[in-house]
Amino acid sequence: MFKKYIFFCSFFLLFFSCMFKKSSSIYCVSDNQCITVIKNTDGFCYISPGIFTINNDLLLNWHLKTSNTQCLTFYFSDSLPNHIIVRNQSQSNINSMLEINNSSQSKVKFVEFDDKFESILYEENSIKFNDVKSNANYIDLVIEENYGIDKNGRKILGK
Repeated sequence: MFKKYIFFCSFFLLFFSCMFKKSSSIYCVSDNQCITVIKNTDGFCYISPGIFTINNDLLLNWHLKTSNTQCLTFYFSDSLPNHIIVRNQSQSNINSMLEINNSSQSKVKFVEFDDKFESILYEENSIKFNDVKSNANYIDLVIEENYGIDKNGRKILGK
């Protein structure tokens, strides 16, 4: 009887751990310009500024929620300290869900991209996507594939 109980408990622990599996990746373009992405098996991920490990506090105080198949660009600029500008790059309305929920306790806030930020981020008369100002940087993140690209075209793999 005891062996059946142990087997039964072990089976359910394994089942629930697989069902609620989370993976975390950290993407940085410099020491203080990082984001943490936590992917869930429910098809959504939670993104926070900085470097975090998976824990309940982060999931309760998440900053941005989106689809695991989303493509986003995160801009960092010295002209906007304590802000990360988020640009939705999804070509499909199906994957374009983006929900920002800045924690009141966080020093850094996510802000959705708007035309007013172009003059802050991009050189005057810029043509290319990577024509950002010298005091700006970005991570062009492909969440589904677990990598990003920086303004110099270098691939950033999640840590």
